[in-house]
Parts: sequence; C-alpha cells; structure tokens
Amino acid sequence: FNTRDLTPFRGIQARIVSLQPLVPDQILVSMNLHHRGRHDVFRIDLQSGAIELDTRSPGNVLEWCADADLQTRAGVSLSAPGGYTIIIKDLNTGEWSPMVTIPAGSILPKLIGFSPDGTVLWYLGDNPSGRIQLWALNLQTGETKSTTDALPGDVVQVFQDPVLGVPEGVALMNPEISWHLFHNGYSFTIDFLKFEKGDLSFPNRSLQKKHWIVRYTDPQMSTTYQVFTLGERHKVSLLGMERPNLRNKTFSPTKPLQIPGSGGGTIRATFNPSIRPEEGPHPWVIRVADGSIDQPKMQFDEEAQWLAHKGVSVLSIFPPRGAAACYPLAGLAEGYWANDLQNDVLSARQWVVKQDQAVPEKIFVKGVGFGAYAALAAAVKQPDAFAGVVLVNGVTDIPSFMAELPIYHQSIAPALASWYMGDGKGMLSSPFD
Repeated sequence: FNTRDLTPFRGIQARIVSLQPLVPDQILVSMNLHHRGRHDVFRIDLQSGAIELDTRSPGNVLEWCADADLQTRAGVSLSAPGGYTIIIKDLNTGEWSPMVTIPAGSILPKLIGFSPDGTVLWYLGDNPSGRIQLWALNLQTGETKSTTDALPGDVVQVFQDPVLGVPEGVALMNPEISWHLFHNGYSFTIDFLKFEKGDLSFPNRSLQKKHWIVRYTDPQMSTTYQVFTLGERHKVSLLGMERPNLRNKTFSPTKPLQIPGSGGGTIRATFNPSIRPEEGPHPWVIRVADGSIDQPKMQFDEEAQWLAHKGVSVLSIFPPRGAAACYPLAGLAEGYWANDLQNDVLSARQWVVKQDQAVPEKIFVKGVGFGAYAALAAAVKQPDAFAGVVLVNGVTDIPSFMAELPIYHQSIAPALASWYMGDGKGMLSSPFD
C-alpha cells in the first residue's frame, strides 16, 4: 500500500470526523492545530492533500457529526454542570445553537447521523433508567423520541444504510447480542448468517449492499470474519480470523452474573472460572471496571483466559452506569464514592468467599480508571481483604488528575473541574488522607 501523512504536524492530535461515499475525495478531521487546547474541524482533499478550516469549535466539543454531504452539522459539548449538550449548526449562518441538554450521570451521547432531508439527527444515549437507546431528534421542533423504547436491552450497534446513514436496525445486548430490524427485508439474511458460533455484527457493507463483512464474536473462541454476498444463491467465504491457533482449544466459559451489592443493590458482573477445578480452592482476581465507560461484554478476554489457565478464577464487576459521572467528589456527601463504591468491591469479595472455591488469603483486586479508585479505597477500608492490589490508570487524586490533563483537553478543564469537584460544598476527606 502507498501511504501518505495527511496531517504532518508535530505536537497535534488528529481524529477522523467523517468519510462519506457521496464525497469520496474529501475527509473531515478534527485537530488542535490552531489552538492546542481546542479541536477544530478541517477538510482535507485526499488527492492534493490540501487542508482548510471547515468548522471552528465553539468550545468544549467532545464529538462532531457530519451529514451525508460531508457538512459538519452537529456536536456534543461538555456542559459546566457535568452533563452534555447536543449542539446544531445553522448551515446558512454558521451559528451553533444548543438543542438537547443531557443531565450529569448520563453516558456520552454517540451521534449516528442525519436523515436524508436533514431534519432528524439520530444518536445513542441512555434513558432515565439507564438503558441505552436510539433516539431521533427532530431539528425543526427540538423534540426527542426513542425509536427503541419497546425493545429489551441496550442498543450497542446501529445497522445503517452505507450511503445515506439511515438506521435500518439495531443490535441489542441483553446480555448476549440479538438483532432487531426496522423492516423485514433482511430478516431472512440475519437468520441465514447464524451458522457460525458467536454474536453477529456487521462492521461494513458495500455501497450497493451486495457484499457484507460479517463478524462472529464468541468468548470461547477467536473472532471470525466472513464475506457474505447477496444474490440468487447467497455466498459466504472466510475472510480471516483473530488468533487462529486458538481454534478448538479449551477456554474458560464467560458467564454473566448479577451479584448482591451494597445497600440492597445488585452488581453486574462476568465470571471466568479456573479451568483446573480439580485442584480445589484456588486464587481469585476481582477486576473492577472503569465506571460508566466499561460495560459487560460477552467476548474473548485475553487476560481472564490467561489467568483461568493458570488456575485462577476471575470475577469482573461493573459499577452502575453513570457512577463515574454522577458521583464524583462533589457526590461524596451523597455516599456513593465515600461508601457504596468500595463496599461493592467488598461485597464482590464476600460473594467469592461463599463459592467455597477460593483461598481467602489469595484473593486479589485489580481496578482500571475509576475502578482503580474503588479497588484502592476498598483495600484501605479493609486492609486484610486482599492479598494484593493492582491499579491501572487509577484516578485517586482528582486535583492531580486535573493538573495533568493533556493540553488538548485544557479547553474543557473548567467543565471537568465542575463535573468532578462541584462547588466544593459537602466534600468529605479522601480515604487516603
């Protein structure tokens, strides 16, 4: 392949915003080129490499979205109270206006695309009960409506028209993936493609929708990719697989769980038992995920499988969605970060001990991001609970975390400070003081 650097600038960060089939010779990229603390959108000519400013960021924008004509028309900004705002650009004046306000504690909305007439914006976001749904925002009235309210589970993938971007169906996680199509044209196709083990997904389709890339993901085997061709006689051919040498090997089954949490709640979890059960009680590792960022996934987990083959069982726990956003330091007074977060980790340890397959003196805990805070806080609260603590990218000191933000996040630092620390009222001392 011939490669060319389209963003040959030192010290900047470039993110792809959009590639559209209707405008095949251009690409939109966001870069902190004019100001290191702000990502503006630039239009790059793929033939000449010419770069021009397309959209100047109005501030605090975390995500951009373009329409099928490659016009930057929407964004998601971080608001000072800790939530998000979907902003829309007037193509006539170039002015940006807030359209939807999303409260603190919600997930970051994922902008999907616009309707062909430009009057509707689709995006993924959670409802008040925490379920991730596909929403339709009417840009003329400002009204939002869930298109998947009657469907069970979280929407984890949107099946879109490859040219216009119109949603044609959704994949639901509950806890395994199932597909719901908005019309019956592809129902037989989906059923036909279920010949391989694993959750079904569609990374890409040709513009004429004749050729599909089909992915099968299974926690007990390597991920497989097939090329599916529509025709009088459907054709499927193997494209490739991840880790083919792992095919037909013995793996630890990944089991979805809900275990008792602190305060009468439940903890979402997955469990990978040791593949050496005949050895009796053995070491365990409790892994604490990164708050609202990580969600339970029924897919191949290298670390869990490696540990299971070493005779170690793995319990992975996932804090309530939005915990990292809704209960930062200002929320300590409400009790979640001060008590419940680390208590959930200790509740998970109690569950492990009750399985009668653990050596209590050999239970370890590992946390990632905000999960690292929970793991360390639990170990401080009960020093004898764990044989060891592993922290990965741990957020244990919010002021230091804010001070060490990369330069391209400096523009949203005031909003992040309000998000994490609020106005300082009701703040409790850190458990590490």
